[in-house]
Amino acid sequence: MKFLYFLSFLPAFLFKSIPNDDGELVLISVIFRHGARTTEYFYPTDPHKGESFYPYGYGSLTNEGKMGEFKLGKYLKDLYGDFLGEDYTESKVYIRSTDFSRTRTSAQLVMAGLFPPTERLTWNPELLWQPIPVDYKPMIEEDIFHRRLNCPFKDKALEDLKNYEEIQENFIKPHENLYKFVENMSGLPMAVPSDLQGFFFTLKCEDDMGYKPPEWTKSFYPDKIEQVAGTVFNFQNYIHEVKVINVGYMLEKILNDFDKKINGTIVPKDRQAFFYSGHETTIGYMLSALNISQNGIPGYGTALSFELRKKNNQFFIELRYRDSSDAKDSIDLILPYCNDACPLEDFKKLTKHLLPTLTIEEACNQNYKHGARSTKYFYPTDPYKGESFYPYGYGSLTNEGKMGEFKLGKFLKNLYGDFFGEDYTEGKVYIRSTDIGRTRTSAQLVMAGLFPPSKRLTWNPELLWQPIPVDYKPLVEEDIFHRRSNCPFRDKVLEDLENYEEIQENYIKPHENLYKFVENMSGLPIKIPTDLHKFFFTLKCEDDMGYKLPAWTKSFYPDKIKQVAGTVSDFENYIPGLRVINVGYMLKKILNDFDKKINETIVPKDRQAFFYSGHDLTIGYMFSALNISQNGIHDYGTALSFELRKRNNQFFIKLRYRDSPDAKDFIDLNLPYCDDPCHFEDFKKLTKYLLPTLTAKEACYQNYKSIKGNMPK
Repeated sequence: MKFLYFLSFLPAFLFKSIPNDDGELVLISVIFRHGARTTEYFYPTDPHKGESFYPYGYGSLTNEGKMGEFKLGKYLKDLYGDFLGEDYTESKVYIRSTDFSRTRTSAQLVMAGLFPPTERLTWNPELLWQPIPVDYKPMIEEDIFHRRLNCPFKDKALEDLKNYEEIQENFIKPHENLYKFVENMSGLPMAVPSDLQGFFFTLKCEDDMGYKPPEWTKSFYPDKIEQVAGTVFNFQNYIHEVKVINVGYMLEKILNDFDKKINGTIVPKDRQAFFYSGHETTIGYMLSALNISQNGIPGYGTALSFELRKKNNQFFIELRYRDSSDAKDSIDLILPYCNDACPLEDFKKLTKHLLPTLTIEEACNQNYKHGARSTKYFYPTDPYKGESFYPYGYGSLTNEGKMGEFKLGKFLKNLYGDFFGEDYTEGKVYIRSTDIGRTRTSAQLVMAGLFPPSKRLTWNPELLWQPIPVDYKPLVEEDIFHRRSNCPFRDKVLEDLENYEEIQENYIKPHENLYKFVENMSGLPIKIPTDLHKFFFTLKCEDDMGYKLPAWTKSFYPDKIKQVAGTVSDFENYIPGLRVINVGYMLKKILNDFDKKINETIVPKDRQAFFYSGHDLTIGYMFSALNISQNGIHDYGTALSFELRKRNNQFFIKLRYRDSPDAKDFIDLNLPYCDDPCHFEDFKKLTKYLLPTLTAKEACYQNYKSIKGNMPK
């Protein structure tokens, strides 16, 4: 693990108003902290534990906090009003927030102070306010601010930090008496600055609202604890890779926007300002990473401005800091080893080490011990372990795979072309994928085959393709396809299934010789169909790419292992609760869409098709749940179609299946206990038990023990 140590910070600020000779202001990016709020957490011995803080609730802005943010907006208007002009326009200003109510409302309040409606924009003379949109991303998708959730690498690194001697010497031992005292009195574990920071905010939020802190806090609150808790930014920036996660994506965005403004490529062209509504950590991490000293914790309503200026045909960055909610002037910050007005190119050189080389997903999921990507697709005795599969990489479509999906699109065009018509429109078709690279690219390829551009939609005669948007949700938020991650209930059930006698008799004992042989030869634990399923795909992918398989696989590959591994769909659908998670949300979506089409409430009204780009298990689980027999594993390029048909003013469902990548036609499927086609109302009755009564999140976090033993007979 590489570390960057900043054990002493250079004093780097001077009080200064904006002088007249600083050059022309070109673009600004302003990071600010939300306003005063109520507490989010109580500590075990908190005398105010249970207080509701009505009408605010927990973690929300108070009236004082709202006014503070509004005043920050007025402060920014005084500072930048001449530059931004009187009228607000969406193209001029962009504002982004973290996914917290207090930061999103703070963003609105700052904009209200910065852009009161001019006469031409006054829509209600009794309410001198104008709505301004605020963008944000869900916390688990955050890609500009630091990641608070869904970042395993950061979590592991911070958990491990306290074990390093350097951390003990610089952050913990100098204040160990304070840590011990607070831990004993509060009932909270106190091991690192992060713990002290959380406790400090509980005291401060309660104190700000008039709730008196306990007597035992007088020896350290507010000054001493704020000073020690304020070391959290240097502490959490101690590991270089974590520092990049904390500030690198924000800094990269700021510098990229500056470059685009200079090059005339910024969109919209009249963009003048970016505003970022965040937290004390947003500012604290940035000051720490830039090696600029700070005292304690950035207060409510503080703001850090990155100004791009032009003077004598050269571009400079100036940093300005509003250090309190009552400040009337800005502090001019100086980046160490650079002038007050730092030439842009010098600034970029000095901060290059902070910029990311990985996407935020890659950075958050990198291997903590080694900083490299996992080789989970190989088995211990794999002769090709370490092969890069250049230029594809791991788990990506090959050229053959791409052509196969394109051909699937052409197959669908031959089948449904008359129904869709020649022209693609977004209203007609919706496509959703799982959040895996190969399914998202498969979706694009199927659409390319299904909807080549018609004459009127041909934008490049040398490239007969048209872009079609593909929707998806992050794996941890999946609510239509089966959840691959962030589903503890599913994980616990699958882990426990092998202990049931019924599972042993039906899935394991009949093939135990194969399990044992593969385990001995591959070095992998092979206990259940799920294990064999994963191993099968390693063999198949290598085989498909021309890598000769070990001789010991000849006795079972491909036919026997494919057949046994194919039982994974029935195995993982064995418990009703799992079956609902695996197929219920998809089936519910399909049936709801059919109902809306019948009732003419579907939006858009011209919607004709929904496409879902998934995996072999997406189809396998559905076959299993519908009690339709299947043989082995569903191949690449297979497709299951649910058709809503109308005949004699009645509606029916027809199930059709493309069983191989070379198939020229669909196979008609029969749902047990229903005609072909199946009357829509009969289909709903027969599948009602598969539909969820809980949200996907609730289902994934339900108590496993409460249904343990509820095995089907």
